[in-house]
Amino acid sequence: AEQGAFALADTLAPLLPQTAEYPVLQQRLGKITLTQLLTHTSGLLPWYPFYTQGGPFYPLLAKVLAENPAQSGMRYSDLNFILLGKLVEQATGLPLPQALVQLGLSTQQQGPLYFTKDTPVPARLRGPGRIAIGCFGNGVEEKMCADRGLAFDGFRSKWQPVTGQANDGNCWYYFGGVSGHAGLFGPADALVALGRRYLCAQSGLLVQAMQDVGVGRGLGFECDAKYPDGCGHTGFTGTSLWLSPAHGVGMALLTNRLAVPGQTAAPDLTVCRTQVHEAVLRAFLARQAKGE
Repeated sequence: AEQGAFALADTLAPLLPQTAEYPVLQQRLGKITLTQLLTHTSGLLPWYPFYTQGGPFYPLLAKVLAENPAQSGMRYSDLNFILLGKLVEQATGLPLPQALVQLGLSTQQQGPLYFTKDTPVPARLRGPGRIAIGCFGNGVEEKMCADRGLAFDGFRSKWQPVTGQANDGNCWYYFGGVSGHAGLFGPADALVALGRRYLCAQSGLLVQAMQDVGVGRGLGFECDAKYPDGCGHTGFTGTSLWLSPAHGVGMALLTNRLAVPGQTAAPDLTVCRTQVHEAVLRAFLARQAKGE
């Protein structure tokens, strides 16, 4: 958007020519702005396991949207950021990982690291302690699919640790390991660098992104009590990034609620995240008061 490829007030359908042959996509995505995608006010359903159906993305998306009417209000939806990832690829003419490098959001030397089914974890990163366990299979998603009457026989075992692979089922099983998603993922140093990029911004979209538009969301960010005097975002595995522009401080919290064999439910970490963020802010303000 800052480079002029599109504006956040633009609607999505004209920016994705692949949607032109599907009337339902033209109708639905022709009414959704990029701001609505970023703030989760698009009306798209929260989640759908595309891997249970298979086939090309856009005709499958058309089928899914035809069967699921628009929802009202703020509905946190993974589909919003899957589509934003497609938009970045369309605007740059590059696959998403290469697009992030071109946009200065990633380098080949440092995070965010990504491994696909075609580019597995390199030998230098294999072994105990090199990459943390992301999960044991996808037990939570298996139950979500079962609850919806959807079947998939390709799930990773709930008893085997998953390392160096995308946790998310759509990303790993359907998109081959790379996709836009509405969650916070990446190594600690990459998340810290991302947070610093926002906190050091003086004007423009990065500053605007951290401000509540009125529904408890900024442009991508969440604005609520978990993030004292600021904003942030969580990741499904248990991570969070908290930023406080008012105090010039933030933190990346990498914990994991899915590293449990056989798990089919994920505990709520809201209290934990809130207490950690608040403790860091108190410590920071105390040091600041002492002139440290």
